[in-house]
Order: sequence, then structure tokens, then C-alpha cells
Amino acid sequence: MLRKLKRLLTLDFEVPSGGPGGKSESILVEKGNQLHELLIFTIAIYSAVFSVLNYLNDSGIEALISFSGVPCSIIAYTLYKIGYVKASKFWNLSYITGIISLLTLVSSPASGILAFFFPIIVGTLIAFQGKEIKYGYYLTAVLIIIITFLVTTDIRISPRLFTEEGLRQEWILNFVGAATATLLELTFIMLLSDKIQRKLMENSVVLFNKNEELSKANSELDNFVYRVSHDLRSPLLSVKGLLSLAHREENLPASVEEYLKMADHSIDRLDNTIKEILEYSRNSRLAIKLEPFNLRTLIENNYNDLRHLVDSRFSFQINFRCKEEIVSDSYRINTVLRNILGNAVKYRRTDINDPFIEVRVIETNRFYQIDVEDNGEGISEANQSKVFDMFYRGTKTGEGTGLGLYICREIMTKLGGKISLQSEPGKGTQVTIKIPIHHD
Repeated sequence: MLRKLKRLLTLDFEVPSGGPGGKSESILVEKGNQLHELLIFTIAIYSAVFSVLNYLNDSGIEALISFSGVPCSIIAYTLYKIGYVKASKFWNLSYITGIISLLTLVSSPASGILAFFFPIIVGTLIAFQGKEIKYGYYLTAVLIIIITFLVTTDIRISPRLFTEEGLRQEWILNFVGAATATLLELTFIMLLSDKIQRKLMENSVVLFNKNEELSKANSELDNFVYRVSHDLRSPLLSVKGLLSLAHREENLPASVEEYLKMADHSIDRLDNTIKEILEYSRNSRLAIKLEPFNLRTLIENNYNDLRHLVDSRFSFQINFRCKEEIVSDSYRINTVLRNILGNAVKYRRTDINDPFIEVRVIETNRFYQIDVEDNGEGISEANQSKVFDMFYRGTKTGEGTGLGLYICREIMTKLGGKISLQSEPGKGTQVTIKIPIHHD
């Protein structure tokens, strides 16, 4: 008992979490279980002591009722140890309530036995925490009903007759016992409150330091990615220039011409990958810059830059149902549009004569909504949920890195907007972009 009491006061031991295979609960639940364990030992000791005292006072019925708390405590402790904590709590609180009620029925109303209901109520409210707290409220309501019934009725079963001195001693004994149990519970509450406050302060300091370290690490990583990517482009562009000069040489064998074209193509792909890494890095590092710009002009410029990359002739339409000048981060929106329109051009169907791209812009209560629709290859339903993942490619015909749509999603998340996609293989794709409305 002393060892349990010491561990309780230090609030420093583990308990089962509420059932076989259960996960670790919060500190309140753990300490509620901890108090429940102490109550089991306390009730067992109280039961044994009071059974002896009642036996010495020639009260066999009260002694028998009091002693019944010992085997009941053993059952409660067994349930607790094998992991059925909730069942142990219900059993523990039920039998002790029954014992006190029976003792009240065979004792004098003035004996003070009802005082033991106060530590039972406090223990009930503390023992049930977390998701179980509702049970504590229900049982407390039941206890109050039982107390009211015992106080307001005169039902007695073979009441024991007390002398005035004996009644006074009985009252003192019961009051001191109940007060001691209640004091232990209140001490537990105060210690637990202090423990939680200190733990929260320690966690706040640790969390602040971790956030500082993480912010520093992220900043250093972003700078590293930006610098490395930026520095890689310089020699890459130099190699591309040298290849361009080599192309101008006369009388080159056909095989060499082919090799030079392949090398130039590979350099373009690598350069595009580096550009996308730079875009991702810029989005992470740079703050949002809101400014007015013409959305139609931005869309047209991106399409004009992209349509010359392929031989196909597109039907391109822009339909505005709102004002053309909006307020947002033009650099980031340009990046998103370039990726979306670029995919529409890149993943066109080569077996049709009427490829098209249609851009529709409307204004809702909170967003500018841009729908980019094409009749290209499309994406299977199974792949549509993955296309915004890093390095995921929805088709096998393109040569993308799988970063484009991921970057678009990251940009829209940072802007507080949304991006979604609907597609059907062989019929085309519609990408919807929602840009939050800002005012000058």
C-alpha cells in the first residue's frame, strides 16, 4: 500500500491502457486508471479494518458486509491486471456503492456511514477520463439518487442499536475514514494538475526548439536545392551551346547528327527537370506577392509559348465570365498555368485532326475558377488520385518528370486555393483551378 501511495504521489508509473492490445492513452486517462488502482487497495484495507472493528463491537452482519469488500477488491484487481480496466472500474464502484448502501440500511442514520459516498463520487469522476468521462457522469448521477433515497427514506434492515457514546465513536470513525480518503483524492488532483502544467511547459519549450531547428533545416535545404539547381543550369546551357555549334559543322555523318539530336534532347529534359526543382524551391522559399495582373494575357502568353513545341494545330479558346484583371501572385499562377497548358499540349492525341484546348474562367463567391479542358489522351480513373503525387506520371507516352502537377498542388495550397482533375482515357481531361479572390 505504501509503495502504491508513493508511486501515486510521484505520478510516475505505467498502467494498462483500457483493454487487451489497447494503445497508450493520454496522461489524464493513465492517471485516472492509476487512482482506480489505489482505490482498489484502499477499499480492500478499509474493508478488512472495518470488518474487524465491527466484529469486535459484536456486529456480525456489519462485519460480514464490510469483509465482502476484500474478495470483491481481489476480483477488481484481477480484471485491472489482465487489461479489462473499464470493467474493473465498473465492478469496483458498483460493489463499494452496494456495501455502503447495505451498511447504511443496517446502521443508524447518525453513524456517518453516508460520508463514504463523497470519496466514492470524487473517485468516480477522476477514474473515468478521456472518452470514458461520460460514464463518470452517469455513475455520479446514480450515486446522488442512491444517497437521496437513503437519506429521505427510513428503510432499515435489522438496525443495530448504539449507545450514545458508541454512536459518537462510530460517527468519528466513519467521518475520519471518509475524510482521509477524500483528502488523498484531492491531493492526487492537485499533484496531477501541477504535473500536467509542468509537462505542458516542458513540451512547449521542446516543441519551440524543434520548430526552430526544423525551420532552420528547411531553410538551409531550400537554399541548397536552389543554389545547386541554379549552378547546374550554367554548365548544362554551355553544353547545349556547344551542341548547337556542332550541328552547324558540315559533312557530319548521319549517325553523328542523330547522336547530337539525342544529346540535345536529353539536355532539354534535364534542363526542364532542374527548372521544375527551382520552381518548387521558389514556392517554398518566397513569400506570396499579391498584385493585379491580366489573367487573359497570362493564359494567352503561356499557350503561345507552348503551341510551337509540337507540330499539331490546336483549336484554342478562352471564355471569360468575369473581369480579366485579378489580384493574386502572378508568378505562381503563371507557373500553374504553364504546367496545365503544357500537359494539354504534351499529352495531345495524335490520331485526331481536331485537338482543342478550351479555357473557361468564372467568378464565384470566394474564388476565380479556371477550367482547362482538352480532348487529349486522358488519364485512367485509377491514376487520377495519384497524379498530384511527387514524381508520379499519369501516362507513359510523355517524358515529364512527374513534378509538374505536384508543384501546382503545392502552389495552390500555399495560395489557399484548390486544384482538381477529371479525366477519361481517350476523351480528354479537365483541370479545375480555384484562385482565392483578393481585392486591391
